[in-house]
Amino acid sequence: MLLTLAVATLLHVTPADTTSQTWQLQGDVSGFPINSTCTVRVVDTALSGTCTSEGGDYAIAGTVVGENVSFSHESDYEGQPIQVTYTGTAQSETEVRGTIDVQPFNVTGYFTARHVPNPPATP
Repeated sequence: MLLTLAVATLLHVTPADTTSQTWQLQGDVSGFPINSTCTVRVVDTALSGTCTSEGGDYAIAGTVVGENVSFSHESDYEGQPIQVTYTGTAQSETEVRGTIDVQPFNVTGYFTARHVPNPPATP
């Protein structure tokens, strides 16, 4: 039901870099486990991408400013629209940790996003 990230390594690229990266996002919101794989792209400070979880695919959008990242996506819970927002800080070039806020339910949780290295290019 919930989302992704792609920041830590992206924090250290040039502003015009448009390389997509894969991140594994895990966490918890009120006892509901979060487990998504996200493909993320950062252009200047704008973050965009797609996350895939057991509940399907969803688009994410947000910002990266310094070591801070914020992104969100819309979804639904039992037929009711919700907005899920992730706010985190890079812990290293390969890990981001932060909080999850789900509205309009006013529930929170936490997440850890870890960079998944791209496979080596084949000649």
